Amino acid sequence: MQDGGQQKLAPDAKTVVQPFIYDETEPLYYNSGKVNDNGGDITLKSDYISYRLDQSWGVMDQNGTVVIKAFYSHIDALSNDLFSCNVGNNLITLDAKGKVVY
Repeated sequence: MQDGGQQKLAPDAKTVVQPFIYDETEPLYYNSGKVNDNGGDITLKSDYISYRLDQSWGVMDQNGTVVIKAFYSHIDALSNDLFSCNVGNNLITLDAKGKVVY
């Protein structure tokens, strides 16, 4: 594991058997800004998926392409393509291209 990614290598430690592996995935949901008849928030499923490598989280699209490398302790979706990412005790906002928005 290095640089926010993880590979599976053959016993010779040189041949890449699988170029990208992860430990876990979770769907990302965000608040739509609307409420249901009971007054509860309506959440929508993002087109993106969070993935975990060891103790760090990143984001990939539905094709498995990494858009945000796994460097964050926690990730929440703010909208379909905007994410709040924890870096230690600090938060940054990234878009679906991994660029800092705020």
